[in-house]
Amino acid sequence: MCKQSSTGYRDKARRRQTDFKRGYSGLSGEARNDGFFNGKQYSFVLPERCASENLYEGIRDDVLRYFREFRIKFWGGKDRTPSNHMCSSQVACLNLLFPSALDKDFARDVVGQLDSEVETVIPLENGQYIAFEWRDENNLLKEPGFNPNRLRGQLSTSVDAAIYYSTTAGKRNLLLIEWKYTESKSTKDERISSRETDKRSIYERFFFHDDSPFIDEVTCMPGSEDAAFYDSFFLGEGYQLLRLQLLANAIQKRGEFSGMPVDHVTMVFATPKCNSQVRSLPFSDGSSPRKALARWGSSWDVVWPQLLRDPCTFMSVSWNEILGNVRMEKHPKWRHWADYVADRYGVDFCPQL
Repeated sequence: MCKQSSTGYRDKARRRQTDFKRGYSGLSGEARNDGFFNGKQYSFVLPERCASENLYEGIRDDVLRYFREFRIKFWGGKDRTPSNHMCSSQVACLNLLFPSALDKDFARDVVGQLDSEVETVIPLENGQYIAFEWRDENNLLKEPGFNPNRLRGQLSTSVDAAIYYSTTAGKRNLLLIEWKYTESKSTKDERISSRETDKRSIYERFFFHDDSPFIDEVTCMPGSEDAAFYDSFFLGEGYQLLRLQLLANAIQKRGEFSGMPVDHVTMVFATPKCNSQVRSLPFSDGSSPRKALARWGSSWDVVWPQLLRDPCTFMSVSWNEILGNVRMEKHPKWRHWADYVADRYGVDFCPQL
């Protein structure tokens, strides 16, 4: 059963991470101690000196090398190491997806859970079949914070995970994955940045363009209603979904990315099945202009495809839908990893062994 509040899910995940830290033999003795995060001590946080142990030992060195060589930012991490918070969504994404980035057959089986017509997965960078914190080096969204010399993941849109593959019909497709873990329903207003930049002005040229991925009913409302709809995309998870959908549309229109052809781009919203709050809209009715999206439903996974001209460019899936049905007996080298993620992340991932 998955009926629980956002704090209920988060608290359950924290308890599970604490239990895992206490019992997993692959952690050092020091890593079992409580750690500090934002100045407070928690049982579900590793000591800072042990932050790298937040990554599964079978991928740890590869991840650290990859992030260092490609100058990728670890969210919440220090000294080029991952966050020491065991509920980090970035760490969860790496622990759950990085093995398939290293293994072509495994990557194909993972993509096969999302597209039954996959033929083969194509390396994106570093010989890997998944790129992490991937960004568009062409800056198709014209984001003023983009700088190729900055760490990936800083001040411009980056994708938690990107997968490029061919289909049995000869198409080249791209998946842009947004990965969540214990995040809850957010009401944060993202319209104005901490630097006093009006973010709406950055993306409106794409949102209201004739080639916008969004339906006319959203982009061409009479009077001032269109602005109300547009503003509502800057609340909670809507801001991230908006940017990734616009990026997916821009790449598909261009027909290539990183010098490779692409026919279809899908934005994937990946969340734990039982964390329904992260998929919930930050409002529940349509009585206010800032609550305009609520007329379409109460959750992003229901509302978002209704707003798109091509609903097939968006997919909301649970972790288990991506990984849970992969037959692990076909991938014996990852058997220990499967046990690790089953113990650490619980019911959200249950490999069929």
